[in-house]
Amino acid sequence: MSIDRYGALLHAPWERGSESNRISCLWAEDSNEFEIIVPDQLRDLLIYMQNELSIKYTELNAAKRKVVSLESESKRFFPRESK
Repeated sequence: MSIDRYGALLHAPWERGSESNRISCLWAEDSNEFEIIVPDQLRDLLIYMQNELSIKYTELNAAKRKVVSLESESKRFFPRESK
């Protein structure tokens, strides 16, 4: 399973919303703000968990870009032979 399928949730950190039972988020497509209503007791835990996953998602995407860059760079030094 690819983490990319969760990119819409993981692309940006979540924050405390306008009330004690709300989480403030941004839509991935257009960065418009929206709020999620959750039980008061879970709000901070959900924000923490999502933000930790968001950090890992960002790190993973950076690593993927680095791999693509290294592969492109290596092709200059080790071009494929024509058949």
